[in-house]
Amino acid sequence: MRGAAGRRSSKAGTAEFIAEFKRLTAEREGTPRYAGTFQQVLNDYQRSNAFMDLAESTRRDYIGRIRAIETRFGDMPPSRDRGPAREASF
Repeated sequence: MRGAAGRRSSKAGTAEFIAEFKRLTAEREGTPRYAGTFQQVLNDYQRSNAFMDLAESTRRDYIGRIRAIETRFGDMPPSRDRGPAREASF
């Protein structure tokens, strides 16, 4: 397998090959790259009608703030825990 992901390193037909193939093609098959992370929540919000219905200037302002949140928290899993240990100051 060639391309941006590189060559495959496992032998065709093995369990390792199948796992590697799934990993390398997951994004093409529609699996969100950020599935299960706060980044996915942010992406979903930016595609939502609630976000798209905002004024253009408001969306621009929000996007600037969202980028800062993505940088700090994007790879974290979302949590319903809102305790003091989870709160962050910006």
